[in-house]
Amino acid sequence: MSKILGLWSGHDTSFAVLNNGVVEMHTELERHLRQKEPAGDSVDLFFQHYGDVNDLQGVATCQPESIVTAYKDSWKRIEALKVPIYVTGHHQAHAATAFYSSKFKNAIVITIDGGGLDGNETIGASIWYGEDTKLNLVKYYPLHEVNIGGIWSRVTRHVFKYVSGYRDWE
Repeated sequence: MSKILGLWSGHDTSFAVLNNGVVEMHTELERHLRQKEPAGDSVDLFFQHYGDVNDLQGVATCQPESIVTAYKDSWKRIEALKVPIYVTGHHQAHAATAFYSSKFKNAIVITIDGGGLDGNETIGASIWYGEDTKLNLVKYYPLHEVNIGGIWSRVTRHVFKYVSGYRDWE
């Protein structure tokens, strides 16, 4: 049995528990607060709505250490579990979700969004090649070179009058 906890704190706070690769539970803080993209503590959300750490074999996140450890008391609860903690890049996580949830044995995966950290650089887009169980980076596009996600956010906000991104005016 392989149970993994995936965490994301900050804007769009959420967690997911995968049991043998199958989603056992997933929730987002905005579903409970009925607010768009609220900032929050995913570890606290996990313990409030799931909390079963039996058989947990690892924790995964794509956040930099400064954000992961921002909620110090909650992070101490995760560290106390004594399981491996896996940190991956933002666009790598997007690419992995797309490839591993598809039925394709081989695929080119393109990620585009408003930016996320992969290593120490903010990336706006990336290209990956997936083959069998491996996902290999072909190219990163830094946010200052490619920012289609930022353009889309502005179009949805100003043209279609939708709220996009974290609302800091509330």
